[in-house]
Amino acid sequence: MPFYDLDDAHLFYEDTGSGSPPIVFVHGALCQHDDWRHQIPPFARRHRVLAPDLRAHGRSREQPGQIGVERFSIDVRAMLDAAGVVEPAVLVGHSMGCRVLLQIWRDAPERVAALVFVDGAYLVPTPLGDLDDDARRSRADDARRRALELFIGGGPAARLQVGFTGMFFDERFAAERDRVLDHALSLPSEVPRELMPGFAAWDVMNLESVLATVTVPALAFASTKMDGASERRPLGPNESTAWLQALSQHVPGAEIVRLHGTGHFVMLEQPALVNERIARFIDDHRLVSAG
Repeated sequence: MPFYDLDDAHLFYEDTGSGSPPIVFVHGALCQHDDWRHQIPPFARRHRVLAPDLRAHGRSREQPGQIGVERFSIDVRAMLDAAGVVEPAVLVGHSMGCRVLLQIWRDAPERVAALVFVDGAYLVPTPLGDLDDDARRSRADDARRRALELFIGGGPAARLQVGFTGMFFDERFAAERDRVLDHALSLPSEVPRELMPGFAAWDVMNLESVLATVTVPALAFASTKMDGASERRPLGPNESTAWLQALSQHVPGAEIVRLHGTGHFVMLEQPALVNERIARFIDDHRLVSAG
């Protein structure tokens, strides 16, 4: 398993398989590349597959420095450079990883062949549309403050216990739930305190404007929604979310797969369905090189 070195970090990634286009799997906040273990081997039969542990996560957890969506975009692109990947890749992201995908698209669209979002979110009640700069900064500051308030009282461990337990609704996946939670709890307390307010503010400042620039094929799986208390709930048959509304408005050609009765980690709970739909998406858009 390789690592790549930056000036301030020694970061882990898995690199396996061969074939075009390469696929990059990006995990969510406080998670790790192993969350894609049901996707990496099947896709490696036809594609080169790369899956990093983002800075401060997984085997990269001891790395210093600023963390956040913008930093993760830099790191993932550095991973592609270290691995010698020059052709555009299919980027697949889960949860916070969806934001990292969009930041990579914003920073380096030439590196992106397609985008696959796995239960993304937009941490506002409804899409914001056009706001002047002052209003947007004010909303971003408010989003950052609200996210910080979630850690007041019980501390990060108590909040993470509630948050990650609430991402699984089916006791059949209790072992997966506990594994995901154990990893989140193993991280230093400053990681969630820095990361979560940061991406809440990133949403307000960037999400809609970046979505509006997307020109590559996009696929989105949707299975949960955030309620008024910032807890996850199953997505009902007739429900929408701010994320789905923004995606439909700004990327009207995006293919949306709505899943009901499953939790936030759909790649762990329904791997066969997720894999089949991603493979079909790649084939339908003729992303596979004839060579």
